[in-house]
Order: sequence, then C-alpha cells, then structure tokens
Amino acid sequence: GEGPLIRAIEYAVTYDCQASCAKCSAAHMRDRSRPLLNNQQLRQLGDDCHRLGAYEVNLTGGEPLMRDDLEEMVDYFNPRSTFIGLNADGKLLARRRIISLRDAGVDLLKLSLDSPVAEEHDESRGLKGLYDHIMDMLRVIREIRGVRGHLCMVATREAIEAGQVQQVLDIAKANNATLGIVLPAAIGGWDKKHEVLLEPHHRKELEKIGKDPAVFLQGNVGKSVFVCPCGPSDIYITTYGDIIPSPFIQLAFA
Repeated sequence: GEGPLIRAIEYAVTYDCQASCAKCSAAHMRDRSRPLLNNQQLRQLGDDCHRLGAYEVNLTGGEPLMRDDLEEMVDYFNPRSTFIGLNADGKLLARRRIISLRDAGVDLLKLSLDSPVAEEHDESRGLKGLYDHIMDMLRVIREIRGVRGHLCMVATREAIEAGQVQQVLDIAKANNATLGIVLPAAIGGWDKKHEVLLEPHHRKELEKIGKDPAVFLQGNVGKSVFVCPCGPSDIYITTYGDIIPSPFIQLAFA
C-alpha cells in the first residue's frame, strides 16, 4: 500500500487561556459565535484520524487544562495505539492532574518556557510564580512512570543571542525532559511583525543546538536543519473543526 495518509494531527481543544502572551499564534482564531465540536463529533474526528493513519495527536489551545473534560477528550483519539502529546502553560497542573492525564493516555506533557530567567518567563505569560511552578511540575513528571516531560520554547532573536535556548535545553535535560524549539512567526499576536523573523545566523545557531538528540527543532527530531512540519501528512484542526495546514498558516482547506 501507499502507507498512512496522515502522520500527525494537532487539535486545539479550546482557545480560552488564563495567560496573556503577546506572541500567541491563536490570538485571532477565537470566534465565540461558533459552536465547539460536541462529543459525538470529537469521537468521529478521532476515529477518522485513526482510520487515515495518524499515529500522533497533539492537543493544544489556548490552554487545554481549562477543560474539565480533557481526559475524556483524550480517549476519543485512540490513546492505546496513538502517541498523545499535550501543550500547556502548566499553571493548572498538579500531581493529581498529571496522574489523571497519564491514566487517560497522555504520553508527553509539553510545558511552555519562554526564558530560563524566572521573572522574564512570568512577565511574558502574565502569570506570577509560573516559572517556579513549572520547575516543580517537571520534577513531579519525572517521578511518575508512564508520562514524559517536555519543554517548548519560541526561539526569539533575543533568546538565541543571549544563549537562553541552550540554557533551557540544559534545564530540560536536567529533568529527564526534551526540548521543542519553535521558530518565531509573524502571525497571531505577532501578525505582520516581520522583524521577529530570524536571520540566517540565528538559524545556524539553532541548527547546532538541534543536533542534540533531546531537541525537536520545529517538530523534527534528530535533524540539524529546519524542515517545515506542516503539509499533506501533518494537519492542524481548530476548536471549531476547521482543517488548516498549521497554526502558523491560518487558511482553511475547502
């Protein structure tokens, strides 16, 4: 056969969020006039993705942990045969919730970290004390069997030039976690702010860091060069069920 039609999907379970990140890629995607997918539609979505060959599902937002039914939603995506990742800012995490998510089938807890400096991260998110809580949760995740920790960082020009990407990688590795590096995009809260885009020398610095086996460079593992993860085999599905190439290319397929 030709193999799976879909490799991975990303589904935004909500666009609600308690943080106030200037760069949020979902900043303009919320439409309160549109209904969210109901349980029957979610179950159908999960079955369709499974039937089309998806072996990885990433649940994102907004802030997914704001949904009390998140564990039920995980079950719709066939967690026994699918790798389940969850993006969160960590504010609502606690040991009990980590265990319930693990039991529901979450394999990788991805916590956003904008800076290795506590005050900078908290200011970026508008949530005081968040950095220290993330460090606590990384240690808790490390203690719990069956779920892994992961840090996500948008590698801004400033962070690269200050050596902060390497510092965040060191934090991840010290906690038996991995690091996902995302490139800045002029979309969402940074719409049309092309000055945030990286220059070639910034990319080269990230390529060096990307050779570390603990690093996922824009979703690609074990590569020293950038490869865009979106395309015919990787898709993003909005809270309302629209299918788009990625959260950075906000044009729905017909």
